[in-house]
Amino acid sequence: MYNIGAGFNANNPFGLVFDLIENLELNLSTGPTGPSGGGSGGNTGPTGSIGSTGAMGETGPIGSAGPTGAMGETGPIGSAGPTGAMGETGPIGSTGSTGPSITGPTGSQGSTFTRLSIGSVVFTYDLDPSDSLIGITTVSGPFTLNLFSALAPASNKFFYIVDEGGVCSVNNITIVPDDTDLLQGSNSPYVMNINRQAVTLYNDGAANWYFVSSNTI
Repeated sequence: MYNIGAGFNANNPFGLVFDLIENLELNLSTGPTGPSGGGSGGNTGPTGSIGSTGAMGETGPIGSAGPTGAMGETGPIGSAGPTGAMGETGPIGSTGSTGPSITGPTGSQGSTFTRLSIGSVVFTYDLDPSDSLIGITTVSGPFTLNLFSALAPASNKFFYIVDEGGVCSVNNITIVPDDTDLLQGSNSPYVMNINRQAVTLYNDGAANWYFVSSNTI
């Protein structure tokens, strides 16, 4: 027991209190643990309500790529594209071998012409299918040569008209087609007016006469 009289100071009553507290702290000690109570546990309380949803966690890392899918069906054939530009011309090929040479049959001998000289006193003549060369020697006046009808079968020959008198520029030689026949595409007469002029003509059997040549000698 603590002796209150020892150290008491009437002028400082709080000192006593402090001393008592200090003395109790020094003398108090822990007693032995008592035996456990034998009472049974209480009943389990009711389940609490569900708490609020927590905040969303951070996004996880990207997963690895999945396997390649199966090939899709073949699409329809597209429309044809535009025609491309023409390519460059290729090189010239080598010359082929010479073919066999075969001599054809000899042709028949060409026919000779018959010269008909028309004198100076004759100023008109009708061409005959049997004629070949008409040599006109008329020098005293103009001369007219009438063609036979070209509707007859083609003569298959040339007819030669020649200014043998050499004065055609003064005394013209006029060639006249028959009826509606055409002479070089025209129904008009043809006039020879150049000295020493010579013309060659033929017919096609279909109302047409044609010049092959017209020359001066």
